[in-house]
Amino acid sequence: GGKAYEIEQSLICSQADASKIRRTPSSEGNRKTFTFSSWCKRSNLGSHQYLMGAFVSAGGSTDDSHYFAFGFNSSDEVAVGGWTQNFRYSNRKFRDTAAWYHLVLQVDTTQGTADNRIKIYVNGVQETSFGTKNNPSQNYDLAINNTVAQSISDTAYDSGTGPYHFDGYMAETHFFDGAVVAPSEF
Repeated sequence: GGKAYEIEQSLICSQADASKIRRTPSSEGNRKTFTFSSWCKRSNLGSHQYLMGAFVSAGGSTDDSHYFAFGFNSSDEVAVGGWTQNFRYSNRKFRDTAAWYHLVLQVDTTQGTADNRIKIYVNGVQETSFGTKNNPSQNYDLAINNTVAQSISDTAYDSGTGPYHFDGYMAETHFFDGAVVAPSEF
């Protein structure tokens, strides 16, 4: 057996403990363009588990500018969702609890080509096969970078069946406000 070691810049997240990191920005960032990157290792399968998200609870608004989530759905697919529609569900399943996955989400709703507005990379390779594929409209302002709860390891949605805590390990997690960053940069 190998020796145990510590991975710096890492988190152990537990659904049972409702592990999360949340903050509410005092000013709005770029709600059209951002990149999220994280290495993750799953501990549990078969439930909604999100790596990041945002939720606007004020006013009871129910559109895609008020909710955003990125992680895994209950079918173990990589998922990106809004309030009224799911933007992406991969065809591929991610069920290896021994593997580390590097997930990169690039969002740029300013893109003229609809399919370029949301891109997902797994281990440096762009995911292109989706069972669900919808796009936000051009120049759409998403909930990410709004002045509401932004979360790592859940969606910040504390109602109903939320907030869908991630169960596993996260390491080297990065977020870029206003920039599309290539997976090779991490």
